[in-house]
Amino acid sequence: MSPWVTGVPTVTWFREYTGLPDWRPTGSKHFDVIGKKSAIGILGIDLNRIFKAVLSSLSMT
Repeated sequence: MSPWVTGVPTVTWFREYTGLPDWRPTGSKHFDVIGKKSAIGILGIDLNRIFKAVLSSLSMT
């Protein structure tokens, strides 16, 4: 079962792609960061945003 279905706060990061809205979790307990696809991985993801998202999700538990 997916974490966002059970009410547990989650943090994810994705690359932009056509089907993203279908896979992107929603809700007030979900935090995500979206980057750009490149040949070497996902670019444009700010580690500070992920860190802040993790801290926010931990404060909800």
